[in-house]
Amino acid sequence: MSMKWIRLMGAPAAAALLSLAVGCGGDSGAADTPKEEAPVAKAEEKPAPEPEPAKEEAPAAAADNSMGKELFTTYCVACHGAEGKGDGVAGAALNPKPASFGDAAFWTGKSSAGNERSDEHLAKVIKEGGAAVGLSPLMAPWGAVLDNDEKLNAVVGYVKSFKP
Repeated sequence: MSMKWIRLMGAPAAAALLSLAVGCGGDSGAADTPKEEAPVAKAEEKPAPEPEPAKEEAPAAAADNSMGKELFTTYCVACHGAEGKGDGVAGAALNPKPASFGDAAFWTGKSSAGNERSDEHLAKVIKEGGAAVGLSPLMAPWGAVLDNDEKLNAVVGYVKSFKP
């Protein structure tokens, strides 16, 4: 630009015009770099198929597990611990210690009926307490709060999730 134009437009207008020219590709001292163009798809090429969505658990199974976890956290964690290891804060004062559901010996141990720990056996212990099946009377009966099969089965299912 010539000095004549700067005098006619005034310094502020000239500065604005100059910054606009530089911002729009005027000579800023930097070398122009070529821009890469996106590849053009050939007419005969087909787009890649979309991946299938990941399969999720059935909503009922997920709901049962979350219900079991919630109930276990509310009623069982104090004695059995958050990971079912029998190391809850209240369990520390108990003798005998609460069962560790992560211990293989717990699962192969015989129930009072002489069989391995079945769902029915676990449900009976949870509902009626340890004394009902010849185990520790310190295992409290939870049937009053786990007052329907859905809740009881959810806790049994969650307890079984600790099984090694």
